[in-house]
Amino acid sequence: MRQKVFVLGVGKRCQKCWLKLLLARPEIEIVGMADTDPKVRAEAVAEYPILETVRFYTSLEAFLAAGGSADFCVVCTPPQVHFGQITTLLRAGIDVLTEKPVVLTMEKGVALAETAEKFGRHFWVAQNFRFSRSAQYLREAVQTEKYGKPGMSTLNYLRDRDGSAPWLNKYPLTMEQPMLFEQSEHHYDLFRYCYGTEIQAVYGKTMNPSWSMYRHDATVCNLFETESGLLINYFGTWSAAHSGFGFQWRTDFERGVILQNSMFADMFEAPRHSEALNPVLLEPEELFVTDAGVLLDYFIRRNDGPISKEMPTIRDNLKTIALMFATLHAQKERKVIYMDEFLKEFGI
Repeated sequence: MRQKVFVLGVGKRCQKCWLKLLLARPEIEIVGMADTDPKVRAEAVAEYPILETVRFYTSLEAFLAAGGSADFCVVCTPPQVHFGQITTLLRAGIDVLTEKPVVLTMEKGVALAETAEKFGRHFWVAQNFRFSRSAQYLREAVQTEKYGKPGMSTLNYLRDRDGSAPWLNKYPLTMEQPMLFEQSEHHYDLFRYCYGTEIQAVYGKTMNPSWSMYRHDATVCNLFETESGLLINYFGTWSAAHSGFGFQWRTDFERGVILQNSMFADMFEAPRHSEALNPVLLEPEELFVTDAGVLLDYFIRRNDGPISKEMPTIRDNLKTIALMFATLHAQKERKVIYMDEFLKEFGI
């Protein structure tokens, strides 16, 4: 039986990823698209002519007022409007798969989770970096204890991101904490997912260098301690002073190391005391698309049985976004934030 999908927000991310994935699946029918900018319809149709026959709306409300219905909705709108839109979708009996960040306050995140549960809807968040080849390799190495237990981790992400580039959405230029909410959330989620342990203590600091094109802080620095005793040192910025992309994620285990020198590739490993690093051979993937496709496959089968704990449901995602807000609290209060206490404040 085909599933009907409504697409809300037809910007760059939607055009380059979600429309491509949805149209490739015969078990899915796109029954409508909506965006406040009618021009994006022409862009989408130019890339995918089959969309010419799909009805376009200027809002979610217009779709519903016209009697529109769907099994699920892919939400690709800016996070500032997620709360109202997702609440409306859940109340209308429509499951939701949304781009992150879901919300910009913890209170709204908890409220959305409660709404999804009240109306019995599936509500997942696109933390699809989990399903990249590199993340899957690291997770398996941790689970099988290939090199024993991890004890130290460092992730450095230094990018001079041109937020005005035509292929990027423009709202991060003016939103608060663009690096934290748009990029670091992925990294925080990978820490939880790949290491299979929750973070129990957070130190955080954000800032914006004088030359940044972003209105608000585009640099994030963290020290995390997990329940397993793993210590994680994190630094990420969208306002590096050099156009070269600097990325390295290193995990030191009891008996070896796994090193990743680019976002989803250039992985190496070695047993302890070895000077030589051995390359890790990963299957090819289309960046930012293949991993989303894996997530979509799981979401399509959401009604087939119990949901795996590996899936980024809203309840799982609350523990990831809590790390962002704990970072801000740590900075504001100038102290370490203990996550068990922090989560209890929100009933998590």
